[in-house]
Amino acid sequence: MDHLDLEVFLAIVGSGTVSGAAGNLFLSPSTVSARLRSLEEELGYDLVLRRKGYKAVQLTPKGEQFVTYAREWLDIWNKSQALKDQPDRVRLSIGTITSMLHSTALAVRQFQQNHPHSHVEVVILDSDVSWDLVQHHKIDVALIMYPSTAYPQVHTEVLFEEDAVIIYGPAWSAKDELPAEDQILVAWTEGLERLTSSVGLRVNSITLLLELFNERSWAIVPRSIGKIMQDRGLGQIKDYDDPSLHRTIYGICHKQNQKNPVIREFLGQVIDAQEA
Repeated sequence: MDHLDLEVFLAIVGSGTVSGAAGNLFLSPSTVSARLRSLEEELGYDLVLRRKGYKAVQLTPKGEQFVTYAREWLDIWNKSQALKDQPDRVRLSIGTITSMLHSTALAVRQFQQNHPHSHVEVVILDSDVSWDLVQHHKIDVALIMYPSTAYPQVHTEVLFEEDAVIIYGPAWSAKDELPAEDQILVAWTEGLERLTSSVGLRVNSITLLLELFNERSWAIVPRSIGKIMQDRGLGQIKDYDDPSLHRTIYGICHKQNQKNPVIREFLGQVIDAQEA
């Protein structure tokens, strides 16, 4: 159904005459009459009564009922056309390891500021799970620690590297010898456990470390995690002089999407968040 025909019909209803509708629409009366007849032919019934000598238009019973439908139909048409002026809704699904959750959150906030109508989904995943989900297009991009050659359709790139620091609670100073029984060990990189003969507590995630850390605790953590804990008032950090302890964070996506501007933007924001 032509939306212009509906506009003509409603203009006739509004003005009460064909000539009035023609003037309001800047059309000739013959064009208005032709469009009205075209609409009636498409519907299969008359909308107005045609009486000789009468300029005022009188609707048929069906015409009166059709006024509501025409208005609704034209409203839907106008709303559908308004979609052309709206930006496309950006969608992005993200997988991240626990220790990158803070930087991921900062990047997501910036991403959503740049794309107010975006739909973003974030899930915490182990690196090995992320590989499989990216390979099968279940998520768009993921932040991981351990590269793999088992997924030929996945593009991998280094985002950043960082060294280790010691975070220690308020009960200690930078010069104190930290007792092993107060250490919380979180195995965030290979080789960490071999440097630690005995510890008071072992955890398997940064989230648990944050929850269990107290004034006497200390831990060896990636520098970014140490800075987060220090900013939250959990303790102070100092350098850990062992270059063998470091980590590399990778971004992965399907090879078909490695040049996708949305994914490129997000990974750039992760790097910016890490450097902030």
